[in-house]
Amino acid sequence: MLTDDPIARRRLASVVAAMMLFFGVLFVYVTPPYQGPDETAHFARVAMIAGGDLLPDMKDGVKGIALPDSLLRFEKRHAAIQSDLDAKYDYKRLVGEMRAGASLRPKTFTTFVTQSTSPLMYAPSLLGVAAGSLLSAASFAEPDAVNWATMFYFARLGNLFALAIAVAAALVLLPRFHAALAFVALMPMTMFLSASVQYDSMSLIACLGLFVVVVRGTIRKGPLSRRELALLAVSAFFLGHGKIVYLPLLLALVPVALASPRRDGLLAFGVAAGAALLGLAGGLLFPLLSGAPSDLVDQQVAFLLADLANIPGLVWRTLAEMHGYYFRTLFGHFGWLDTAVPPSLLVLTWGVLLLALVNDSRGPVRRVSAATRIAIAAGIVLSLVAIMLALYVIWTPTKPDGVGSPIVIGVQGRYLIPFVPFAMMALSFNLRRIAPKLAAALPDLLPVQLALQAAALAASLLFLLLRYWI
Repeated sequence: MLTDDPIARRRLASVVAAMMLFFGVLFVYVTPPYQGPDETAHFARVAMIAGGDLLPDMKDGVKGIALPDSLLRFEKRHAAIQSDLDAKYDYKRLVGEMRAGASLRPKTFTTFVTQSTSPLMYAPSLLGVAAGSLLSAASFAEPDAVNWATMFYFARLGNLFALAIAVAAALVLLPRFHAALAFVALMPMTMFLSASVQYDSMSLIACLGLFVVVVRGTIRKGPLSRRELALLAVSAFFLGHGKIVYLPLLLALVPVALASPRRDGLLAFGVAAGAALLGLAGGLLFPLLSGAPSDLVDQQVAFLLADLANIPGLVWRTLAEMHGYYFRTLFGHFGWLDTAVPPSLLVLTWGVLLLALVNDSRGPVRRVSAATRIAIAAGIVLSLVAIMLALYVIWTPTKPDGVGSPIVIGVQGRYLIPFVPFAMMALSFNLRRIAPKLAAALPDLLPVQLALQAAALAASLLFLLLRYWI
């Protein structure tokens, strides 16, 4: 069993990380530039930070930043592919982009939605850009040697390598739920996101760190060690710093803390709360320094505050109308939500999820308590509501008739990925108690799971090739 064999855990971590890097690199280069979710704004922020500008400037009463015209042209050359199913990429264009030199001068003042996002959330992409600068002739510091395509692909690779390392470390540290974590790491949508320029990777890494702490504390049923407290502090900091909508997942810690001696439980609470508040303060610093919210945001907030009792109805109506879309975009909806995988591949992914649940439940495992399941469910529900309210305030007003809309616009299935390992933990069971003969007869199903997930990733890449290249 992986629970008792550190060598087997390291072997699994190596296999999963290798699969992530193999398929991830293919996703990086099969997906043309700017075809990942919101990559236009995210790469602009990466370029802005790499150029030494942490905060936007003010010009004629508008907050923004001057970006090189060469970058804006690079972006415009790829904008036509977005949502145009007839637009194609090709090898000649790819190589041409990677060989084209560009200058950092002149510049044009522009604005984008991520211009005030904390630089820490882009650390993997920035490290990728730094590696690209060292390994190629491209450099933001040399105006005559800039190559935006090279920097773009290396920013993607930075995210991919960061998540692969985090997943491998988590698999080594986890005493249980290895199949669940492998499933999440190798989901087609996870791989697509990890191979794009965004800061979702940092949020997912933070959630994985929290998952490791919760599982270790639940299985061992004792006070958290210093290493676990340090991991908790880092995870809580980045949850507060980047996407505060995931902070309710910290509720999963409550049963762990309550099962510990009082002093140790209070210490765990204090570490989580203090790190989250510190991260939150740092995360809010950049938006506060960058200016006030828009009038549309103010109007939407006023609409919500005028009738707080309407919030449950808003959430329910949205889930009733959009739940199918959320599940589809959680497991496979690439590009700018214009490249869907066929239903058969979604069914395969659901089958692999069930396989992972069974595999994590077939050995001599400690039962997850009802209190832990309730805490996880509460954290997921509150996080989902927070995601909906955040997008209702920030994104929905930008759409026609968005102010006062009866449903939330903008929630995508990819936002639910951090919930999946926690949900699988809450749904876990002990097969030896339910069907002891079946549990004894079942072999290790992880090789089958990994093979099926490799097939699903290969099929996903095929559909990306059909969408963008063939």
